[in-house]
Amino acid sequence: MKVFHILPPTNTKMEMPFSNWDLASEAYLRSKGKDVDIYRGKFFDSAVFAHQVQRSKPDILYMTCIWTNMHYCFVLAELVKKIDSHIYIVVGGSPVTAIHKVILERVPWVDAVIRGEVEETLIETIDCLEERKRHAHLANVRGLSYRSSGKILVNENRPFIKDLDSLPLPPKNMLKRYERSMGVFFPETGRGCPNSCSFCDVVDAWKRRVRKKSIDRTIEEIIYFKKHAKARKFFFRDPIFTVNRSKVVAFCQSLIRNNVNIKWEVDTNLNCVDRDLLMIMKEAGCTGIVYGVESLSDRVLELTGKGFSSKLAVDVLKMTRQLGLRTDYCIVLGLPGETEKTLAETFCRIKKLGIYCHPSGVDLFQLFPGSRIYKKMEQQGLISDEMWFNDPQGMDLFRKRFYSAEFQMTLAFYQQEICRLYRLERS
Repeated sequence: MKVFHILPPTNTKMEMPFSNWDLASEAYLRSKGKDVDIYRGKFFDSAVFAHQVQRSKPDILYMTCIWTNMHYCFVLAELVKKIDSHIYIVVGGSPVTAIHKVILERVPWVDAVIRGEVEETLIETIDCLEERKRHAHLANVRGLSYRSSGKILVNENRPFIKDLDSLPLPPKNMLKRYERSMGVFFPETGRGCPNSCSFCDVVDAWKRRVRKKSIDRTIEEIIYFKKHAKARKFFFRDPIFTVNRSKVVAFCQSLIRNNVNIKWEVDTNLNCVDRDLLMIMKEAGCTGIVYGVESLSDRVLELTGKGFSSKLAVDVLKMTRQLGLRTDYCIVLGLPGETEKTLAETFCRIKKLGIYCHPSGVDLFQLFPGSRIYKKMEQQGLISDEMWFNDPQGMDLFRKRFYSAEFQMTLAFYQQEICRLYRLERS
């Protein structure tokens, strides 16, 4: 059977970089002998997408769904069914994991939803469909929710993949795409996050568990992509790269010992770095760090469960910059508990950090199903999963419903002022 794997475009102005995650999914399918095409939509164009589907002539279409493209996933699913109603449409990703049942209830063009990690569930689903005994065997596919004879069936959860080293490297003939992505590689060295931030949806998805690839496997991937994909820079997109200090030190020592000689950056948290760690990371080729700060108000940090104070945040940001590393951080305005006072506190501390240590982005708070905030509001009857289908901008509903029009203007003002200070584009 022919599989067509697509990542639909987002509803933001920002074009997502071509990442290893796309190649990883295709590599896994190919390692199991599947015939697969992959397509990334940079911008929404139904005619171009229809042409790609007609060219590929797939039996199964799998869409990677993220919060900023979920609406387009549903639009494109309907388009595919109009092209060929026999194409079996599967969606997966963090958003659909959280609201899998309501998707199957409200989106008739989606045939199945993969909950949690995709690789093994997708392969087993394809195997069942290839045998043409669709519903007799789909019941045994863990991690799958699907529609059968007018009923929505939810199979048992699938355990996490124990050994991430077992995931295949993409074949060399797939790597031409990287030559068109400015040589930047976004490797995955692990999965999961141990934190429990109240606004984050991955807390429920990953159960606060962290699994890491071995250092030898990570080094192997780096060398492989450096040699065969002309990768010149690496950005490790693990939620908290430095969650295991000793492993990071061993990784850096391995880079130095093997003379790998690469430039790399990471995402991480403020409360799991120190001067000595940052120094050995720099020695091993690290050039920059993006910290998940979110707010510089102690009240908001406490309410959201970030686990650090504004003083620690400012101290770590300054220290990172003083060590000569590019220092970026993320800010989110309008988190629950935000007030004009907390906004002013954040703004004041951002200005004191100076031009050489500035936010990489300033977003307005968005509500994600699966997060603790969402679950609490749902239990109180304040929101429901239906809002995702009544309003394509459902993520923004919290601000619209619970903040006054005047305070929304205040949020927009501070976002504009911070962006103006650092010449950032508003999201």
